[in-house]
Amino acid sequence: MKCWEVFGCEEKACPVLKSKANNCWLVSGTRCRGEIQGKFLEKMEICLECSVFAANMDVDSMKETIDIVNSQFKRYRQRIDKRDRELENISMDLAIGLSESFEMLQRLSSGDTTARIQITTKNELLTKLQILLNQTAARVEEMVHQHHELAMGLCEQYDALAKIAAGDRTVRVPETSDNELIAKLGMLINKETTILTDLLEEMESTSLELALGLSENFEVLQKVAEGDLTVRAPEKSQNELLAKLGAVVNQTIANLKDSWDNLQKSNTQLEWELIQRKKAERTLKEGAEKYKTLTENINVGIFRNTPGSKGHFIEANSMMLKLFGFDSKEELFKNQVSSLYQNPAERKKFSQKMLAEGFVKDEELMLKKTDGTPIWGSVTAAAVTDENGEVRFYDGVIEDITDRKRTEERQQKLLEELEIANQELKDFAYIVSHDLKAPLRAIGSLTDWLLNDYEQAFDEEGKELLHLLTGRVRRMNELINGILQYSRIGRVEEEKSAVDLNHLVCEVIDLVSPPLSIEIEIQDELPTVMGEMTRLEQVFQNLISNAVKYMDKPEGKIKIGCISENQDWLFRVVDNGPGIEKKYHDKIFQIFQTLAPRDECESTGIGLTVVKKIVETFGGKIWLESDVGVGSTFYFTLPKN
Repeated sequence: MKCWEVFGCEEKACPVLKSKANNCWLVSGTRCRGEIQGKFLEKMEICLECSVFAANMDVDSMKETIDIVNSQFKRYRQRIDKRDRELENISMDLAIGLSESFEMLQRLSSGDTTARIQITTKNELLTKLQILLNQTAARVEEMVHQHHELAMGLCEQYDALAKIAAGDRTVRVPETSDNELIAKLGMLINKETTILTDLLEEMESTSLELALGLSENFEVLQKVAEGDLTVRAPEKSQNELLAKLGAVVNQTIANLKDSWDNLQKSNTQLEWELIQRKKAERTLKEGAEKYKTLTENINVGIFRNTPGSKGHFIEANSMMLKLFGFDSKEELFKNQVSSLYQNPAERKKFSQKMLAEGFVKDEELMLKKTDGTPIWGSVTAAAVTDENGEVRFYDGVIEDITDRKRTEERQQKLLEELEIANQELKDFAYIVSHDLKAPLRAIGSLTDWLLNDYEQAFDEEGKELLHLLTGRVRRMNELINGILQYSRIGRVEEEKSAVDLNHLVCEVIDLVSPPLSIEIEIQDELPTVMGEMTRLEQVFQNLISNAVKYMDKPEGKIKIGCISENQDWLFRVVDNGPGIEKKYHDKIFQIFQTLAPRDECESTGIGLTVVKKIVETFGGKIWLESDVGVGSTFYFTLPKN
């Protein structure tokens, strides 16, 4: 019979269900009745009543079950024997301990307060009892000692009080004792004895001290009456009345001295303030003179005028007279302010702005002199109001900007002319490009036709001349392209963007395609800059291609690097080529200038000129350091922002 089928058990974790065993009562960890069970002895009541147990019990299962029961009974018997031996030991230890405790109590009751128990037992209850008995014996011993000491101390104090009563003021009792009550009583008796002795002695000396103290105070007051405020009465005295009297006298003298010192300080302060007032008046007068000198000599007109369309000047410096051509201030003050405007309507507009904002700054106005000569003035002024907020007058300055306005007009005219010239240059560059390239293309095509179709008709000299003509056409074409590039720099702007120079320089190196004998190395991480990608590409292409073109070493090395320097990026292009003499360091950046003959090395003489113009257009600079025979280093900077 299977237990899981009988009971419809679905406990998948049950070991019986997993092992498919029929003798489930011998398996530990079963899940019968929703609980985890042990072996047979732990679940005997359940198994004996179970139908599966009755059905599946056979001889082998019965033998195994009996073995388990027998083994479990043996273990239980061993535990019971061990517990009996432990109880026997505890009983013996407890009997010995109680006997020792009773013996100690008997000694304590007979008066032996030094009796104690030696604690050797391991029984916790007996140990606590013996500790308690030892503590009780110690307390009894301490109480006996304290009562003995109290009796001895009281005897000593009674003897001392008897001597004091007989008039012996020097007698004292001991103040130290193991008994706290005796010690405090001794301190109290000695304190009261000292107070009584001091009081008697004080009463005897008070009369004489009082008389001497009053005499000293009268002498001090007499000196004060004579004008001596430095004298002081004695404040230290065993007599409280004399001490207080001395303090009052000294306080009165101190108050008199403070009043006298304050009076002297007030007099000194008045004298100092009088001197400072005279200095301030003198400084004010000097300041007024300096202000007058400054306003009269300053190169701008300073004025004050009343508001409104009929306002008049009420204050002005000499520059105002010179500015408008008046001979005197009185003559200026007679004229209305609006009469000095070329257009009186501007005066109304100016007044409205002053009323609305309360001030103007660098307001450019078309004014005129008294003889009608037009002038330009830059006015800065502020409205001055009264306590009610009403405008009382305008204070301000006028600067003559006539020359500046004329310069601005000339500058504007020059800018217009420059714009026309730039347009003409642009048109000229286009015409040059179109009109010159057309015949060049024709010459080039004709030369190629002659070389391809009639090459056999020419001798070696003729072929050389045709190749020379082809090179000259190519050089002329490159020269025209260089001129066009140069003319477009700074005039034609591309859209600026973030340019990763690491990527750009790698593309330029691929474009230049140096021979295998030349190694190009990028030494540093190059930055990303804001700029025109085509222009930056031209800079690196010209510098790298020049280094490749003029390399004279069998193993050429070109190094490109960059460092941060304050607000700029400092770039370098280093080669180990022939180098350039110092006297040519400036010449090579000039247009159409080459160091090697053009027949030896094809060059337009425009490349470095284009590089210089691009770098300077970006706000940087370029220069060269070189040693002949060692190599050259081209440096240039680009602003970070």
